[in-house]
Amino acid sequence: MSCFMVDENSVVVQRWLDVSSVEELKEKYGLSGDAYILGGGLPGQTWVDGAGVDPAPLAPDPTRDLTRAEFNGMLAAKGFKGIWGAMQVDLEGVSGAEAEELRFQLEANLHKTFYNIEATLALVGQFRGFAATLNADYAEMLTDDNITAAWRATAARRDGVKS
Repeated sequence: MSCFMVDENSVVVQRWLDVSSVEELKEKYGLSGDAYILGGGLPGQTWVDGAGVDPAPLAPDPTRDLTRAEFNGMLAAKGFKGIWGAMQVDLEGVSGAEAEELRFQLEANLHKTFYNIEATLALVGQFRGFAATLNADYAEMLTDDNITAAWRATAARRDGVKS
């Protein structure tokens, strides 16, 4: 989730955290004080009141959600874009509800605002076998470990962390 925190200069700092509630945020990062869920922003945004809260303990989350630009950059950088495209090309002109659903999922998932690693791994799990029928190397490229490593490298680029 995207988390916003006020630093000592009352500047809002965006952090990417793997939490789904204020309670989890407080527990996981040892925070005290007031915390609020913001409305009107991105789904799941959290803001932590800066009163006596040091933002330093909030290290970048290596599996935080990715933006569309980051996700597409990861696809290109790691060779996943070619696999994605090969699956789309192979499904062109194929009739039937299953092929239609696969085309929909592939295309729709390129246009999300944010990407969550758990949802991405689940989606890739659905397509891994199909991708392997196109090229045996695709199955190895699309392992959960490889995707997670690519995800972490992408998150590190944004957070300025050397991977």
